[in-house]
Amino acid sequence: MRFIVLAETTPHIVTDGFNLRVKNVIERLSRVAAPEKIGLICPTPADDVARLRDWAARHHITPLYQDRTNDRIGFEPPVVWDILSEIKHIHPHACIIIMGVFAIMKFHAIAKEMSVIADLIDEESPHFTKRIRMFERSDRTGDAQFMRSLYRDYLAAMKGLGACRKILLISHDEAARFAEISHMDSDIIEVSPNGVALPERITSQEHSGYLIFHGTLNYYPNEDAALFLIHKLAPLLYRKFPELRVVIAGRYPTEKLLRELPATKNVILYSDVADIGYYLRRSIAAVVPLFARTGIQNKVLEAWACGIPVIATSSIYDVFHKFSAEVRNCMLRSESARQMLRQISMLVRDPALRKEMGMQGRLYVENNFSWDVTVRRIYEICAGQRAAHEKVRV
Repeated sequence: MRFIVLAETTPHIVTDGFNLRVKNVIERLSRVAAPEKIGLICPTPADDVARLRDWAARHHITPLYQDRTNDRIGFEPPVVWDILSEIKHIHPHACIIIMGVFAIMKFHAIAKEMSVIADLIDEESPHFTKRIRMFERSDRTGDAQFMRSLYRDYLAAMKGLGACRKILLISHDEAARFAEISHMDSDIIEVSPNGVALPERITSQEHSGYLIFHGTLNYYPNEDAALFLIHKLAPLLYRKFPELRVVIAGRYPTEKLLRELPATKNVILYSDVADIGYYLRRSIAAVVPLFARTGIQNKVLEAWACGIPVIATSSIYDVFHKFSAEVRNCMLRSESARQMLRQISMLVRDPALRKEMGMQGRLYVENNFSWDVTVRRIYEICAGQRAAHEKVRV
């Protein structure tokens, strides 16, 4: 067994972008690494073990020690330590891939004894600091103290990752921030972006008058973006293009969003969308006014995969520009509602430009962010580290 994945979530159930990455990385890694199976250790509720085993069998993945990891809220560290000790003797040359910040916080010390790749995914400092400030402002002293304690544990774990073979992060800005807090040599840190599934069908020939923003809406950067669309863009858009609608699609809309939405005339909220591609393919463009977070945005990749242009803030533009300057062919930068309105006007009045930008977006993700491209890169990183380890051992 060449690779063993230690994930903090059950990868056959997709609930957010993190789960999506875990699922796609494990499934595609099992194809690339064939004929050797991928071993998987993850916490799984007892009543879901059969479903996990069925998913794993279909993808040539071997769940390891599921009878000992039936846990609804996360790993029991002593149990996993015992499992890893056994694996060290049974598969001494396996590469361990730890996916997810909380799994890494608990188990990063195994890097001293085994060959470990830590897929941190996001660098979480902004998340912790934002939450601490939110709790402090709302006088939730206990929650703020707990979050500060968790943040200290996080920083300690990140500074202790030096024994890992590689640290993977999804974007260059995340990698730079991690290097700053960990004081780690840059040659250990690798950028491994999220990928996107490429649908066969792309944008419809005739749009339905939608401008779309989607994401999990109780995540504070997405809530901020949705409120920007409601308060800043929607009124301007209604005066100029009353027939256009801003579609906000995503699970878990907050009370604030639900409370302020009825005041708008041209914003539609879909809180339970089975197929976001249906709305993407019928949209003029995706609008992504994110000011509070950067990194790889799955919503941007999904829009391009469906063949529509993207209007986003400069911070998001800069993230993708680090991967390839071709982003200029499929994304427009905007820092204000009025600037966004001008760009929307240009796309509405120039269908040929809209179509060309959509085609360029599709090509951009095919070349840089398809899951096959992304996971092949992860495999090459892992295989290279394993080869280097074996060479030193010899």
